Amino acid sequence: MSPCLEILSEALSENTKLEVLIMRENKLKWVPYCNFWDNLKSNSTLKKINVSKTDLSDRVLEKLILMLDQPYIQLIELDLSRNQITDLGLAHLSHSLCNNKTIKFLNLAQNNLRDIGLRNFVNYLSGPDCPLVELSLMGNKINNDGMKFLAEFLRHNTTLKMLDIARNAFSDQGFI
Repeated sequence: MSPCLEILSEALSENTKLEVLIMRENKLKWVPYCNFWDNLKSNSTLKKINVSKTDLSDRVLEKLILMLDQPYIQLIELDLSRNQITDLGLAHLSHSLCNNKTIKFLNLAQNNLRDIGLRNFVNYLSGPDCPLVELSLMGNKINNDGMKFLAEFLRHNTTLKMLDIARNAFSDQGFI
């Protein structure tokens, strides 16, 4: 791990007061970035993490997910926008979110998400214990098929209060 990220992650693993971590718009290399999340597994005070535009890939997301899977993690808000997450990463995240019942605000805007990933993600969203209140899928590559999955989910959803689907590839044909 790079000395900077190593020092920071070690400090964060021992910190018992910090609730918000904003690391947006940093260009981090994937190997040290993966190790960074490993060290944060012991931090139970973080409530909000913003890693927007940090070149976060599916590989790095897998390490972040391992952190989220810890039973004492009480994260409420997660901003993963403007990264390189694909349907594969979203599938792993969906599985993790089934175990983590605390995230209420999730920003997945401007990644590389498509219909297949959304279909799997909607299965998570449709679960009885899904706590999401706000979800942003803005600026992905979701087309008409993906919107059909999302529309079916919305028929039965009782928790979501805000949904951002702007700037995707669907048309009015997606709802016919």
